[in-house]
Amino acid sequence: MTYKVQHLGERQIHSYPLSRAGQSVFRYRIMLLLWGGLFCVLSETKTQPPCPGNKTLNADAGSCDAVVTGITIPYTVTDYVLSGATSESGSDDDAEGKTFNVGTTTVTYTYEDNGTQTCSFDITVEDAETPTAVCRSGLQVRLGSPDNGELFATTLNNGSFDNCPGTLTYEIKRTAAADSEYDNKLTFGCSEKGTVGVTLRVTDPAGKSATCSTTVSVVDNIAPTAGCQNGLQIWLGNPDNGDLSAITLNDGSSDNCPGTLTYEIKRTAAADSEYASQLTFAGSEKGTVSVTLRVTDPAGNAGTCDATVTVIDNIAPTAVCQNGLQIRLGNPDDGILSAVTLNNGSSDNCPGTLTYEIKRTADADSEYKDKQTFDSTEKGTVAVTLRVTHTAGNSATCSTTVSVVDNIAPTAGCQDGLQVRLGTPDNGILSAVTLNDGSFDNCPGTLTY
Repeated sequence: MTYKVQHLGERQIHSYPLSRAGQSVFRYRIMLLLWGGLFCVLSETKTQPPCPGNKTLNADAGSCDAVVTGITIPYTVTDYVLSGATSESGSDDDAEGKTFNVGTTTVTYTYEDNGTQTCSFDITVEDAETPTAVCRSGLQVRLGSPDNGELFATTLNNGSFDNCPGTLTYEIKRTAAADSEYDNKLTFGCSEKGTVGVTLRVTDPAGKSATCSTTVSVVDNIAPTAGCQNGLQIWLGNPDNGDLSAITLNDGSSDNCPGTLTYEIKRTAAADSEYASQLTFAGSEKGTVSVTLRVTDPAGNAGTCDATVTVIDNIAPTAVCQNGLQIRLGNPDDGILSAVTLNNGSSDNCPGTLTYEIKRTADADSEYKDKQTFDSTEKGTVAVTLRVTHTAGNSATCSTTVSVVDNIAPTAGCQDGLQVRLGTPDNGILSAVTLNDGSFDNCPGTLTY
């Protein structure tokens, strides 16, 4: 303590310090009668027992608080107040052995020591325990709906928890990536199809974090975009032979991911089981036909498009001629040969009406008619050609020879009233030539009498 002596008459002060720890809390005065008629005032500074210092400790394991000991003072506490992270008050007790929440709590004691005194200090309980990170296993991330290739950290979380209440923060990264890549979500692309390692980081309000790692399956569920060619013509003959391949029908189909696309085709009205690499059309399908193209990517996703194609019959009929026909200039032919008579079972690949025409082989095509009439000048062998035309406009020909036969008897003319003299000049003779009177034939040639 420190003593101060003041000479009242001379107003001089002399200090005589004595070292002693503590803080000045009160004073009292003693009047002394000293020699020389002087008065002096003795002031004493008393020392308070030390107040406990601030204390920092970790929360108890698995808890968000701690039981604190070692904070007593050598006086009887009349009451205490806890404020801040922990709120409590009481009387005739102190804070020794009480439970303090994480954070800073100010402890204020009131005690009696030559009057009512107070003492304050801070207790800080820190959360040193990391959260427990729990990852969900077996997740699939679809590149299309509903995921659009995204995986959120909150989706990967599977019940992570912390010893203290409060909001946990979740972040995710590819396991192989640097910690700087942590984000609230990941977005995957085609190049990552398959199994990908991911890591979840869980951080509590105290800034403590923990991680867990697992794998996710990145799945391509986006169907290709199928593109069809419109207006295609399919010829039943060359060059198509009635075939339409799925690749021919394709018009720039594409997929979100690289890889080989597979193309299949069917008639739109047919069942899916009818998909094939190509279709073959028949004559019965001449005209417009609706077809469907199916495009499948390596992941098994398929897209379709529809189109119409025109099936065209460009196959000529098969013309078949009868051989060895005779054309009689008289009955029953009257020198006429019809194209239908010359036909011998001509046919076409498609149903429909066949038209038959005939001409002398040596004549121009403009001479084709449904029949030809022969005359006596053509007696003998004549080359003829049959033209067979289908309703689709395709035609074919065949050629043969026919025999033009004269079966018309000459017209005999006799002279009437002839006299045959037994003597000169007839000597009783009548020749056929003499009897003839202008006989003639339909055909040129020498008549015999």
